[in-house]
Amino acid sequence: MIFWKTLEAVGIFLGLGVVGFVLLARKAIAKEALSTLSFLSLDVAVPALVFYDMMVQFSLEKYPFWWLYPLVWIGSFVVLWFLSWLFSFFFSITYRKEVFVSLLYPNAIFIPLILLPSIFPEKPGITVDLFLFTVLFSFFLFQGFGFFYGGKKQKSFSLQKLFPPLVVMLVGSLALHYAGLRPLVPGFVIDVARRIGVLSIPLLLFVIGGNIYLDRHETSTLPLKAKIGFVLVKNMVFPLLHLGIVGLLPLPPLFRFLVFLQSALPPVTALPVLVEREGGNRMVVQSLFLWGVVGLVVTLPVALWVYEMVYGV
Repeated sequence: MIFWKTLEAVGIFLGLGVVGFVLLARKAIAKEALSTLSFLSLDVAVPALVFYDMMVQFSLEKYPFWWLYPLVWIGSFVVLWFLSWLFSFFFSITYRKEVFVSLLYPNAIFIPLILLPSIFPEKPGITVDLFLFTVLFSFFLFQGFGFFYGGKKQKSFSLQKLFPPLVVMLVGSLALHYAGLRPLVPGFVIDVARRIGVLSIPLLLFVIGGNIYLDRHETSTLPLKAKIGFVLVKNMVFPLLHLGIVGLLPLPPLFRFLVFLQSALPPVTALPVLVEREGGNRMVVQSLFLWGVVGLVVTLPVALWVYEMVYGV
C-alpha cells in the first residue's frame, strides 16, 4: 500500500537528517565540513547517480519522447507559480516573499529519489524519469530566483548556475546515446559512478540535519498561525487542488503522478541560502522548511494514499 511505502521513505529522510544533527551535536564533524559535504553531494554524488542511471536504464528506444518530461514540468511550474502567488496574499506583507518562494520551490529531487523506487519497484529506471522531469528545475531555482523573489533580474549571469553538474551530466549522457557512443563507455566507469551515486542522499541529509543543529538557537519572528497556515496551504491545499488539476489534463499516468507529487513536497533545502543572498529573512524560510517537513510525516502519506484511491498508481 502506497501509504506505508511513503511513510517508510519519509522515515528514511528524517532519520538521515537526525544523524546529521547528532554528528554536529557530538562534534563528530566540524561545522566547516558541511560545505564540503554539500559539494560532494550536489556536485559529485548526484551527477554520478545521473550518469549511472542514464548509462544503465536509459535508451533512445525506451524514451523516444524524453523531451516531453521537461515540457510537462514547465507547465506544472506555471501552475505552482500561480497558486503560490495567489495564496501568498493570505500572509503578512512582512514575510510574504519568503512564503511565496517556499510555496513555489518544492524539494523536487531528493525526497522523490527516496520515494519513487519504493512506490515503483517494478520500474528500475524510475529515477531516469525523475531526472528528465526535473532537469530544468535547477535553472528556475538558481538563475530565476532573483526574479521570482524580488521581481528583478539576476545581478549576474553564471554558467555554473545555468548548467549545474547534474544538468551537464544528463545532457552529456544524452549526447553519448545520440552519438552512438554508449557501448564504448567502460563498465568500471559506470560502476564507479554507481558507488559514488549511492552517497548522494545520505550526504545531503547529513548537511540538512547539521544546518538545523547550527540554526537551533536562532529565532524567527514568524507567528505560529503563519507557520500552521503555511503547512495547511503547502502540504494540504496544494495537493488537494492538484488532485483535480491532473484529472483534467490529458497526461499519461506517470506524468500525472509526478506533477501531483511535486505539489505535495516541502520547500527545497537551498532556499535559506538563496533568500539570504537576496537580503531576505533566512530564518523565516528555515522555519517554513522545518514546519513543512514535520507536517510531511502525515500529509505526504495521506496525499499519495488519496491519489492512489482516485487514480491508482
